[in-house]
Amino acid sequence: MTLKEDIERVLDTVNTPYAYGYTPKSFPSIRYTLISNTPIRLSNSKAYKNIEYQIDVFHQEPFDVEDENSLLEQIEQGLEQTGLNTTNWIENIVPDDRSQFTIYHYFLTVRS
Repeated sequence: MTLKEDIERVLDTVNTPYAYGYTPKSFPSIRYTLISNTPIRLSNSKAYKNIEYQIDVFHQEPFDVEDENSLLEQIEQGLEQTGLNTTNWIENIVPDDRSQFTIYHYFLTVRS
């Protein structure tokens, strides 16, 4: 099974709209994208690929990254239980001047 398939299998369990490469138009929503596909070379030959994906979660309300029952924790635990390596969640607050509300953007990276 590929890393992308492992991620999709975990995202299928969280009951939140998700998509590869674009953001669904509802909140909360999840987007994931490939951010690195770097081959590691040994003796001038590809030994293996270092593949990483970024998972983004968007919501109109902030999450508590320490809450063990949050959507963020469900995703992170699912990925780690699958044997994948994750970074910590990072929060980016994005004001939207057109709609007069704020979007909370959380992201982490995943690799096998």
